Amino acid sequence: MLVFSLIGLPFGAITMLLAHVFFSIPYVILTVLPKLKQLDQNLYDAARDLGCSPFSAVRKVILPAISGAIIAGGLIAFTMSIDDFVISYFTTGSGFTNFSNWIYSRLGRRSFSPAAYAYNSLISIVTIVGLLLYNLRKKPVTKRG
Repeated sequence: MLVFSLIGLPFGAITMLLAHVFFSIPYVILTVLPKLKQLDQNLYDAARDLGCSPFSAVRKVILPAISGAIIAGGLIAFTMSIDDFVISYFTTGSGFTNFSNWIYSRLGRRSFSPAAYAYNSLISIVTIVGLLLYNLRKKPVTKRG
């Protein structure tokens, strides 16, 4: 909140999105870095030797090798972002609200909408289906020899 105030950025959807992104980056880094350290350091060089451009080598060799960690980091960041009420509360402006702020505004009224339960169920179902689709799509590694 102080950073956005000092640089003069008006509070709203952009400031809340930026705050959530900056607070989620460490979770993604802590998930992806161990997978990067497990990779064979010669994979990139082998791809380059076989004719890939630098961008193509990263896209075709490195990214598929760490895709599971990227997806896991994204899911952790998504979960932490939904849970971070304090970040949302202090970086949102007037006229814009997210789910955690909406729940907070409803707590004192004792009238909880069924939409909250439906929203949480939808998020859970989409996350589980996404994980299932990723795991079913992933080809099993077979050893030859």
